[in-house]
Amino acid sequence: MSGGNPGNQPLYEVTGLVQGDAFNVAWGGVSGLSVTGMVIIDSLSATNADIRVMLDNLSTPISGNDPRATSVGLEIDGFTALASAATGGSFLTSADSSNFPGFTIDACATSGNNCAGGGNGGIPAGGSDDVTLDVNGVFAGTLKLSNFGLKIQGGPNGNSFELAGVPTPKIPEPATLGLLGIAAATLPVRRRRRS
Repeated sequence: MSGGNPGNQPLYEVTGLVQGDAFNVAWGGVSGLSVTGMVIIDSLSATNADIRVMLDNLSTPISGNDPRATSVGLEIDGFTALASAATGGSFLTSADSSNFPGFTIDACATSGNNCAGGGNGGIPAGGSDDVTLDVNGVFAGTLKLSNFGLKIQGGPNGNSFELAGVPTPKIPEPATLGLLGIAAATLPVRRRRRS
């Protein structure tokens, strides 16, 4: 599957997540735009999860345009509803589950009125934010997250872009797991096939 603008960006999913797991995500593919982040499962029960998203906007201002990350969202297998507003964010202060252009998204953190963005807020180039999404759902002991959409406004030529995130497993240090435990601790990340 693919999504976002520009089109044909591959979409990924990360499965088997439990409380305490974390993985890195990178967004780019457009000249001058680069955002990196980490997704952390702060808490997980059968009906609720706190998912923290840490973002660093490494984008470069171009011709007076400040590329601002205005929304970040993900699809959550088993999601039923947002439990509360986004918490902890300095720039991304709201939680929403509305349309995210080019993606299927269950929950997002945003500086606008909804996932689609708008307004003048967002994480500026060189800025960072750390926001937690509190979600309800039917979770069978683990989480599956996918799609990882990020909206940037004020990119090249003042345009907005919806970028697909590419996750990579966060591998624990060998000293803490032992050599045999490394393979078992690696989170499965795979590209979703076109349906």
